[in-house]
Amino acid sequence: MSNTFLDNIINSSKPKLLEEQKSLLDQFSTLTLFMDTQSRITLANNAVLKHMGYKRLDDVLGKTAEATKSSASELAEEFIEQNKNIIHEGKKLSILTCAPSASGQFCFYLSPRKPIKDQYGNIIGIAYQGIDLVNTSMLNSAVSLFRNKKGVLTQGLLTLKTAYDDSYALSPQDLDCLAFLLRGFSSKEIANRLKLNVRTVEYHIANMRAKFNVKSKKLLVDKAMALGYFNFIPEHWWLP
Repeated sequence: MSNTFLDNIINSSKPKLLEEQKSLLDQFSTLTLFMDTQSRITLANNAVLKHMGYKRLDDVLGKTAEATKSSASELAEEFIEQNKNIIHEGKKLSILTCAPSASGQFCFYLSPRKPIKDQYGNIIGIAYQGIDLVNTSMLNSAVSLFRNKKGVLTQGLLTLKTAYDDSYALSPQDLDCLAFLLRGFSSKEIANRLKLNVRTVEYHIANMRAKFNVKSKKLLVDKAMALGYFNFIPEHWWLP
């Protein structure tokens, strides 16, 4: 998209121009949303309106994610904080979202968000795209991340990181085990999930304790949480 188009999205006060831009975005089935630097909606397509529980663009203009007509509004503060990080860092973030739509149905989206810059390089807003994971190879992995030990889905937003961001050089198998360990699963439960024997899981846990230089599984969990590993997603989880 051109700088002129993006600038119009953020700054336009002309209803006719906004409707023309919206009609273009309505051709996309993905949730497509543009916000200013205060996370206020400046343009959204029909997919976004339906997800939030509205029919008209005017109903959401100038509002934040708090306006969503579902319990997903409880995630608004975290959503806005992520936008602040995007603006501060000037970099794109990939967010994995599990949240109910206005109809009450749980939805899973892979959502790249990136800063919008003007011709001088100043950040003037944020572009959001929500890719529905239903009927994709990614869905089962997404569900695993948001389902607790009792099998109950919990809504949330995960800022995705991968092994490429990992300064501790954990192996793919280490990250597999850690993803479930940080969500409260026991070694036996992890073994069942990953179709491994318990000794193999314990080996990887011991390997991670050595890399993190901690003496117990509890300290491993504490340090991994503090370092942001709750958001690490093993790359092969997302492959077909």
